[in-house]
Amino acid sequence: MPVEIDHKVCGFCLGCATICPEGLYYIENNKLEISEGCTDCGHCIECCPVTAISEI
Repeated sequence: MPVEIDHKVCGFCLGCATICPEGLYYIENNKLEISEGCTDCGHCIECCPVTAISEI
């Protein structure tokens, strides 16, 4: 389940970056991004308070 971040909704709380067991989240050009290598755990989707992360 690859995921994507809706940058218009993301509040930049970094909860997803904190909870990601693979450490795939990073900041680039003042936006939160995710690297390839997602293990489909779904933790980031569940923890997002504004539902900015979704399955592709």
